[in-house]
Amino acid sequence: GPRAPPPHVAFCVTGAARTLTSPLVQHLMRIHLLEQYGGSEYSRLFMLLKATDTAGASVKKGAYASQNNSIADVERVLTEGWLKPWLAEAVIIGGSGVTNAVGQGWGSTSHVAESDETAWAAYRATKCTSKYKEFSTNEERLLQDHLGKAWCMNAIRREEQRTSRRFNVVVVT
Repeated sequence: GPRAPPPHVAFCVTGAARTLTSPLVQHLMRIHLLEQYGGSEYSRLFMLLKATDTAGASVKKGAYASQNNSIADVERVLTEGWLKPWLAEAVIIGGSGVTNAVGQGWGSTSHVAESDETAWAAYRATKCTSKYKEFSTNEERLLQDHLGKAWCMNAIRREEQRTSRRFNVVVVT
């Protein structure tokens, strides 16, 4: 029978930029995530990137100490030509918190938003007995991750409203 049209895919990338400034990482993201998935020409990328990481146990021990990027380095990645057809909305947080700021597209001169370092605390578990909460910043990191994904889903909704086109698939990393 006839082939089904490719899906409209929303790619959601959230978290610390860490190695994103590496040309190899960018190349692999492009070919193994964006292009390989086989989405339609209306597929788009949404990114909430942190210039610094929430200091978990491994960060405190130095495993990622050199992985923090300058905002200027991350901004340069967002102006790479290969991103132009993909990038719908991106924001760079100048810290390790979260933001509700609306992101900017590929042609923007600035994607930077202020970091809310304490927003996660409003969502703390009060009746949780797990020992997981006792270690380092595990609870903070988990809640920051979920808040980043919530930002991404809001960005996807904004794009759907702006274009009057719905995404069939959402890929979250």
